[in-house]
Amino acid sequence: MKAMRLLLPLGCLLASSLFIACSNETEETTRPIEISAKGEYNDVLTYTLTTDTLDCDFDITSSMGRCTAVVLDADPKNPSAVVVQNGNHVTVKLLREHTSIRLSDESGQERRIDIRSTSEKLKQAGYVVDFAYGTTMKLKPTFGTGKYRVVRNSDVADITIDAEDVLHIKGNRGGATGYYTLEDQRGIKAFLEVRVRDGRDITS
Repeated sequence: MKAMRLLLPLGCLLASSLFIACSNETEETTRPIEISAKGEYNDVLTYTLTTDTLDCDFDITSSMGRCTAVVLDADPKNPSAVVVQNGNHVTVKLLREHTSIRLSDESGQERRIDIRSTSEKLKQAGYVVDFAYGTTMKLKPTFGTGKYRVVRNSDVADITIDAEDVLHIKGNRGGATGYYTLEDQRGIKAFLEVRVRDGRDITS
């Protein structure tokens, strides 16, 4: 009987230890991906952040092992943002008003972060200029952060950009329309349509 009395507490202690170990293991394997920035959940896996700036920063405060962040873009050649990650700190440099980021950790967990910015500098910009052949049109873009360049060109007009970020547009062909893409130093893009009215060079 004494042996049975001794075995009973030992058995209970072993069972309790096993229960605690299982509980800790369950807690460990179900730690979700969480971030420091305050937002709202659209659903279980999607978290929405709103900002009025060009950058969005947050820390990954919970995950199963190392967590990585990537931009979800349908067209990688025209990105909506650039992610810079330093350990658990993530900086999202916005190139458009809206972007989506996927966080994934070593266990295979994923969380989607939707970021929306109200910054005026990120609003989709488009410009149309219409002028006579033989003249030069000036245009001062207002999108992005300046230091513009032309990344898609056309032979309808020549475009030069001065030190003040003013575009000087000179028509090459009358009665033609050309389409251009402008980009600032950050990578924010805008579209430019150039319409050159009919005209021709007069020679004596």
